[in-house]
Amino acid sequence: MNRYNFIEIQYDEMIEGFEIIYATISDPENFQIMLKEWLGEDDGMRSIYDFDSRVLTYSPSRIKNNNGFHISNVYNVGYFQSIIFQKEGRTITLTDMFEVGERDTGYVDIGKPREEWDGYTKGGYQLRVVGDHLYACGQLNKLFRRDGPGIWTDLTDRQDHPDLFKHMDFIKKRDGGFLNANVGFYAFDGFSESEIYAGGEQTLWAYLNGVWNEMALPEYPRMIDSVLCAGDGQVYVTGRNGPVVRGRNGHWEVMDAPALAYHGMAWFDGKVWLGSDYELGYLEDGQYHRYVFPEEGPAQFSFLSVDACPEMLLSYGPEQALLFDGTEWVEVIGPPLV
Repeated sequence: MNRYNFIEIQYDEMIEGFEIIYATISDPENFQIMLKEWLGEDDGMRSIYDFDSRVLTYSPSRIKNNNGFHISNVYNVGYFQSIIFQKEGRTITLTDMFEVGERDTGYVDIGKPREEWDGYTKGGYQLRVVGDHLYACGQLNKLFRRDGPGIWTDLTDRQDHPDLFKHMDFIKKRDGGFLNANVGFYAFDGFSESEIYAGGEQTLWAYLNGVWNEMALPEYPRMIDSVLCAGDGQVYVTGRNGPVVRGRNGHWEVMDAPALAYHGMAWFDGKVWLGSDYELGYLEDGQYHRYVFPEEGPAQFSFLSVDACPEMLLSYGPEQALLFDGTEWVEVIGPPLV
């Protein structure tokens, strides 16, 4: 894996002063790392939108200089995710304002006009490829399927799926709006385009053959931050301070895993890998293990979340990003050795 040698290139100019907030990997030759300017102690009066954002892209087939790496600036966003959609070779970015940026088309607003959302600012939370399409989820229990550049189909339309909105209608009537409630989907995944699971604040829904059904879990995280349809045929759900729950077809169980702030899960090398603020862990044969890095080679000291493609695991924290092919670890981003 010595082709990933960005760690020695222009770190001070391109990375220093920023923290990693998300990372996605499509295949070993295409991954992206999203960075946000560090929020210092004296920055309390600044809006999150005043802090600069960047995307580090590795795609040697498209980027012929700088060893396949490129930094792009993203302006006027709070938080965002970006992914290389292999089917089209296109980079797509989802912002927290539920805007989608495509490399060839610029920013376009997804879904309904803002005035049709009860005056509530809708938020985008996750991009993910399921089957042949890219999907995006966000607040107000929204899930969209991308059918082409700038073309998004709403799979959670109120008229077609009224059950999805009963709880939100109750909150709106009780509180006069949604400003004090986290109502929506924060994470999703699917085994196929006819079986997708999406979760939010103490709620998990399954989109089965075009119909939404609410799942009854034995225990819920306060906020579901990660949903994984794993290679073992099970759905894994977790979030802030746990628990980790797995199941399918109405049968769910709580896993014996520590109550950590889990931000992401990924299926790689026959295991469910879990990223938290404190450590890199994995589930194997139903048992949780804290991953211990080999004595030789790079070790992770900054933790947050994980992503994976079939050939490689990407584990990252605010100050570090590492790749693992099942045998060898390579540090892609990390502060230079003193």
